[in-house]
Amino acid sequence: MKKYLITTLIIFILFCSDVLASSESMIGRWQGQIQIGQQTVPIIFNVKDSKTGLLATMDSPLQGAKDIPIKSLTIKDNEVIFDIAVAGALYQSTRIGNTLDGTWNQSGQSFPLKMVKGLQELKTVKKKLNRPQDPTLPLPYFTEEVVFKNIKDDILLAGTLTMPDKPIAAVVLISGSGPQNRDQLYMGHRPFLVLADYLTRHNIAVLRFDDRGTNQSQGNFSAATSYDFAEDASAAIDFLSSRPALKNLRLGVIGHSEGGLIAPIVANKNSLVDFSILLAAPSQSGRFVSENQMIQILLSNGVTPSTANAGATITASLNQTILNAVNLPKKVLKQKLIETYQANWLSLPLNAKKELKRLGGGSLPEGRLSRLTSDWYHTFLKHQPVQELKQITKPVLAIYAEHDVQISSQHHIDLMRESLSNSKHSKVINLADHNHLFQPTKSGKMSLYQTIEITLSNKLLTTLRDWIINLDSLPPTN
Repeated sequence: MKKYLITTLIIFILFCSDVLASSESMIGRWQGQIQIGQQTVPIIFNVKDSKTGLLATMDSPLQGAKDIPIKSLTIKDNEVIFDIAVAGALYQSTRIGNTLDGTWNQSGQSFPLKMVKGLQELKTVKKKLNRPQDPTLPLPYFTEEVVFKNIKDDILLAGTLTMPDKPIAAVVLISGSGPQNRDQLYMGHRPFLVLADYLTRHNIAVLRFDDRGTNQSQGNFSAATSYDFAEDASAAIDFLSSRPALKNLRLGVIGHSEGGLIAPIVANKNSLVDFSILLAAPSQSGRFVSENQMIQILLSNGVTPSTANAGATITASLNQTILNAVNLPKKVLKQKLIETYQANWLSLPLNAKKELKRLGGGSLPEGRLSRLTSDWYHTFLKHQPVQELKQITKPVLAIYAEHDVQISSQHHIDLMRESLSNSKHSKVINLADHNHLFQPTKSGKMSLYQTIEITLSNKLLTTLRDWIINLDSLPPTN
């Protein structure tokens, strides 16, 4: 959920004379807004000229994100396509003068989006979302901007340490998939900021940090896998252990989503980790997650079960193609994936195609292709969380959400309980009426994330606080 501040990519275009003329007139600022339920989400494209062609970035004012890299800008006749690969989004449009009229596709959902060139003000850009849990000054604890080193990969990671006067424990927060800043900014919410504030107010020190290659942290995010992120989190634990004020205190990791996959790796790698908290963490393989997630997301968007299964079948075929590809150049693998997708699409019944097209189906956009062919995705598909979970002997708290469509609790919770059999004092909870972000809700539909004002439910926060505080009453695990 993420989230996107990484090195800007240079965009290459075709250099025929007609396209060049069209490209030059694309230079400037393009503005529009997506309507998601009752919330309008402003989007800004910035297109500039450079020595090698056009350079394009995106701003998302509601997320406080600027200069989000746009992987490719394709211009052919009146068709203009922006591929925001890092966000898993694609904007396909038709240009008429200074207007782009098209569709924004992301996370299996499609929204109409009209963009206008110029500097005119969007009324909703300055609209402030109500986020009642965001902390306000003055803060009753000490805040310090810190930098620590991942010695193995020789990179510096930047973060924020919040420290109470008399800490009783300390934790490192580990973000989910996608390039995340230290607050895990997503859909106008800053869950790691809210979590750090709450825990620190209850005498638990918290270190949250920017993912490698994101915001102020060094490194290459796009070339990293979950195991590389585990090295970063382990370095964060080492940093906490070096702080005199935290000496002899319990140190823990709290991971959300993919962070919940990474946390057990860190716990097994670094003996300084005394406890782990896993929020919406997968217990099944990455392959299972990707295919089951497709079913759950499609169902939450109102398609029939048969169509949802059809969509998951396509995902399964793509996954198998990836796993069968041994040492294939990415260009060749991309072509095989396109062929696999097209063959599966052609075999679908007409009613399934109609439902899936409404949500952006029918083609395999470049952004998704890049994700599918990444080292991260290949590693994710093969990863078996059970292997790490069974090795943990220290306390673990695993929390799931009833309406989670990204990590479905009903498909992960039992295996999580079984896998933690060697973890002393482990506890597994399923929170009713919560979504993947642990917001209180009756629906897990992803488009509602932004419209819900609560960032993290009070039920989640108090559960985390009480469990960590009660660790002091447990006997040593070493």
